[in-house]
Formats: sequence, structure tokens, C-alpha cells
Amino acid sequence: MYSKNNLVFGFHGCDKITFNNVISGGEMIKFSANTYDWLGSGMYFWERDPERALLWAKNKDDISEPAVIGAIIDLGYCLDLTRHENMLYLQEGFMFLEWSCLRANKPLPRNHGKKKSGDVLLRDLDCSVINMIHQLNEKRNRKPYDSVRGIFIEGEPVFPGACIYEFTHTQLCIRNPNCIRGFFDPRDMDENYPAL
Repeated sequence: MYSKNNLVFGFHGCDKITFNNVISGGEMIKFSANTYDWLGSGMYFWERDPERALLWAKNKDDISEPAVIGAIIDLGYCLDLTRHENMLYLQEGFMFLEWSCLRANKPLPRNHGKKKSGDVLLRDLDCSVINMIHQLNEKRNRKPYDSVRGIFIEGEPVFPGACIYEFTHTQLCIRNPNCIRGFFDPRDMDENYPAL
């Protein structure tokens, strides 16, 4: 369980109760299975960005005391959407999703929920396509993905005319709890010493 070197740091925004239950109580972060989750069903983390995780928690209406859980994560067998070769899996997943919706006489899910900045935050279609990929793997007796990784462009341009956006981030969706090697309470940097 600790012999691989595909490790990343992930950060999960949450409330203080969840933080305490995971860090001190030995509980696992709950799977998210919303229809709009960007990377399908699983446990969500910001890769190497505790500040973004905290900002997310602070902006949630149902979180009164925001907190961040750090995790050491082995991505394992990852559907890495930062790699061009995996776009074919997304296209195949979409094709099967479209076919199954037609067959069941259901509308195809759609991405929606734009903010003023133009961000599409509710990713029902993307979620359904990725979940379809997992279903296809299972039906074909293929190795299941342990994690999914994607980059999301979000927010306003950082400066006028920029194509770099203020909240762009790498997000992780962990499907296999054994990918998480450990949780920790992220510490603040000691300002008396140089940053590494």
C-alpha cells in the first residue's frame, strides 16, 4: 500500500465537524454522488491547493465553520483528463450515454448553472459521461479506475485580456478509498523561515 511513488497532496474543503470526524475520529470522507459532480462520483480534493479548498468551504452557505483536510493520495489507476489519450474514453462514454438515453426515451443530461463569469458549475452531462465510463469498465470486466483527475478553468481573467483565470484548478475525484494513504491537518508556514 505504501510502495508506489504516484503520490500527490489533496485538500478537501469541509465543515469543522467533518474535519474533526476524519482527522481525530478516523472516519472517511463521504463519497459525493451529486448529478452535477464534475468528475463523477467519489471523494473530491483540490490538488496541491489548500487555499482553494478553504475558499470553497467559505463560500458554501451550509458551512458555518470552514476547515480543510489534507490527504496524501496515490492516484493509482487514474483516468487522467490532463492527458490527450484519455479524450477517446470521454468520447466513447458520451456515445454510450447518448445511446442509452435514446433507448430509454430520456433527455440527455446537460451542463448548466452559469454564473456572471460564464462558468458552468453544474456538470450533469460531464458527470454522467464519466460515470458511464466506469459502468462500461465494469460491464467489460476491465480494471476499475481508482481516481479521476481534471483541470477546470473557472472565474474571471486574472488581468485584462488574460486567458488565465483566477480560480483555475486541478481537481481529483477519488473512487478507491485505498488511494488515500493518510489524512492530516495542514499547518501554516512558519514565516521566520524561507518557503520551500
